Amino acid sequence: MDGRFPKLRKNAEAAACCLSRYSFLFVMPTLVRGYQRQLEENDMYEPLPEQDSETATRRMTEVMRCESGVKIIYPETMTVEGYEKYEECKVSGARRLTQKQSNIPKLARNYNIFHLLQPVALGLLIRYFRYDSPLSKRDAYLAALGVGMTSIMIPIIHHPYFHFLLKFGLELKTACSGMIMQKVSIFFSKIYFLSCRERSRFSKIALHPEGIEPLLFASGQMCYYYTTDPLL
Repeated sequence: MDGRFPKLRKNAEAAACCLSRYSFLFVMPTLVRGYQRQLEENDMYEPLPEQDSETATRRMTEVMRCESGVKIIYPETMTVEGYEKYEECKVSGARRLTQKQSNIPKLARNYNIFHLLQPVALGLLIRYFRYDSPLSKRDAYLAALGVGMTSIMIPIIHHPYFHFLLKFGLELKTACSGMIMQKVSIFFSKIYFLSCRERSRFSKIALHPEGIEPLLFASGQMCYYYTTDPLL
């Protein structure tokens, strides 16, 4: 590459119909090009509006602000108790953002219901063929109908459920990455501001500011990497 970003292609999902989104037909051209090994570095699609970094970060910040009930305070000015409360608000904010995606809980609930009903119906059907079974022929037909219906509904629900789940996971990952970048930028801007403000005080005790500021910056970096989550 020559250092320039490749031009993003138009996202095929934006103009896809419901059937195409349900069956993932809008990704077939990309899969075919990948199978033929014809994908290049410019075969990237522009994100959807809800997957944009600024939009996802703003939504996550608003949800966390509503969850905590106060203005977001970043961890560099917090005590230990405040940082623990911040982490609790972050987890509960992600949970609240998941609840706002109304399609995911509904599909997950139906998906789990059919997964639980299938072995129950199959067990009743097997029980009918025992010599001492108390079930009637009508119960056996109902059990067979339940096995057939659950076997049909599970594949039907599987595609949209995992489709929405993967999309929401991408949005949540983008939002968390944006909040991490905000936290890092605010943290280091705070260090720079404090080092500039304390320059005159260091000079009063015969310490040259040009020699002490690199030590302050290095100690700030060490404190940051030891106090934040190692996964970040």
